[in-house]
Amino acid sequence: MNRQRATRILELALLSAIIGLLASGGVQRFAIGGGGHHARVGERAAQLQTAVLDFHRQWLIAGHRAAVDDLRGFADGRIDSNQHGWPVASDDSNRPPDLNDCAALWRGLQARPPTVTAALPGTPGGDDAEYMLLREADGCLYRYLQAPELAIRYDAARGRVALLGTP
Repeated sequence: MNRQRATRILELALLSAIIGLLASGGVQRFAIGGGGHHARVGERAAQLQTAVLDFHRQWLIAGHRAAVDDLRGFADGRIDSNQHGWPVASDDSNRPPDLNDCAALWRGLQARPPTVTAALPGTPGGDDAEYMLLREADGCLYRYLQAPELAIRYDAARGRVALLGTP
């Protein structure tokens, strides 16, 4: 009987240790914002990439082979393409996107996108946004404000969306 009791206590102690290790690892991951934030931003990046590919598909289906102003059949026809059929602007310029274009692409390519701003947190318009908008040479960078090490990069020259940062 004592041997069974000792075995049972040892099993419970081992089980408690395993549960404690698993719980501490999960708490640490979510306490630093890695797991939940990384998943959220990764999902948004995948949605944006899908929208960019849908835009390109629409450009191909329409038979275009050059830059187009206001591609019909996509985002209310307000988004322009570059010469390769990737979304770049919303002002009929067909050039690499500026900050206004990046904001318009974010809102125009996605259904119910999170808020984005070019304003710094603590300045008017910067406190309610989930993403901060930055301009890059050939595209846009959307930095996730709840975990600034995470960002989504859109390369408008190649139509690529990338998740930057690690959990």
